[in-house]
Amino acid sequence: MSDVRKYLRLVFLFKVVEGSVPAIPPEYYLIPQRPKRAVRVRTFKDHITSNILDSQVTDKCFRVPPSKSEPYRHSFFLRTITDWNHLEDDIVDAPSSEAFLEV
Repeated sequence: MSDVRKYLRLVFLFKVVEGSVPAIPPEYYLIPQRPKRAVRVRTFKDHITSNILDSQVTDKCFRVPPSKSEPYRHSFFLRTITDWNHLEDDIVDAPSSEAFLEV
């Protein structure tokens, strides 16, 4: 039963991330997590390069907000963001909520 609840929480967070829930603006509740290390790509005017780390770092990881109270530690966003950050990239990058549900 707890797996079903976790799954439903993740589906709801996916809808929040995609902006499908107008009552919960994602920019207010979800703070993107910065990568631990920034690597700059050297580019030249006549040469196009690609950064290998661009494919490794996902932009859909979120920072877990600090919690000082016990009830807040068990709130929706704290629990779900932690689970969300452990998902694989192909699940997080699903094109729609229906595709997210199938994975």
